Amino acid sequence: MLIGINVVVWAKREYGGDHGRVLHHRLSYMSLREGRYWTLVTHIFHHADGLHLLMNSFTLYFVGGTLSFLAPGRLLFLYLASGIAGGLAHVSANMLLPRKRNSSLFSRQREYVIGCSGSVCGLLAYTCLTAPHMKVMIFPIPIPVSIGFIFTALMGFEATMMIYPELMGNSEIAHASHLGGAAMGGILWSVV
Repeated sequence: MLIGINVVVWAKREYGGDHGRVLHHRLSYMSLREGRYWTLVTHIFHHADGLHLLMNSFTLYFVGGTLSFLAPGRLLFLYLASGIAGGLAHVSANMLLPRKRNSSLFSRQREYVIGCSGSVCGLLAYTCLTAPHMKVMIFPIPIPVSIGFIFTALMGFEATMMIYPELMGNSEIAHASHLGGAAMGGILWSVV
């Protein structure tokens, strides 16, 4: 259902002439300052392009499938709470990380955030804490690897890229959002 909502929102924007409206649905410091609090949720369902949607949907499909034991309402809560936490982490990091002087590269990520990757990272954290020794295959490597190892490596990578974005050419990936979503997934796992 969540993948379907993401696809419908993306298709409406991409093919329905709704390109300008995404400005009213992405999360940023300014959107919150201007009172557009709905962007805390709407940013989760908007994606930059088809590849962004495909990557998030692919990961959501596999990670979400491992959480089929959760009641649908609980899964939705985990998804939304992780997405909101990820978005707030991105906005906070963008405000707190200093800009580098005398460089064309900036430590700050782009000002706004869109996409469900914070939500997906929250689901991944919940999965890893529930079954840390579960083995998964990562395409194209046909070797089973512990999901806990993959998660630990991924979060280490995300933290490094958030602090040193120039290592990846200052990409527009919202690393703080991934970390914030994962943190919320861990918090919700510990209290449930």
